[in-house]
Amino acid sequence: MPTTPTALDRHAEAVLGPTLIDPHLRKQLRFSIAISATRCLLTYLVLPVLSPLVQPALAHSPRIFIPFSVAALFFDARAIRIVFRSDHRWRWKIICGYTLLIIGITALIAHDIWQLAH
Repeated sequence: MPTTPTALDRHAEAVLGPTLIDPHLRKQLRFSIAISATRCLLTYLVLPVLSPLVQPALAHSPRIFIPFSVAALFFDARAIRIVFRSDHRWRWKIICGYTLLIIGITALIAHDIWQLAH
C-alpha cells in the first residue's frame, strides 16, 4: 500500500529519480548486493588469509583493496537508487544502512591512499 510522500521522499525523488515498481529492480538489487558482499569477503577474509601464503610482501597492501572498495562504492550507490525506486517499506532504513556502509568504505579508501602516500 503506497503511502503519502513526505518532504524527504520528494527531495530524494528529485535526486534519485521517480519511484517506480519495476520487476527488474529486484534482480538489479540482488546483483549490487552480491558485488558488495563479494568485496567484503575478498577484502576481509580471502585476501588477508591467502596473500601472506602466496606472496608475503602483498599482505594487506592497499593496492589490492582499493579497486575492490571503489567497485563496492559504485554498486552500493546503485543499490541505494534501486531501493528508493522500489518503494520498499523499509527503504529509508536500508538507505541509511547503505549510506553508513559508503561512509565506512570511503574512510577505508582514504586510509589506504594515505598508507600508499607515506
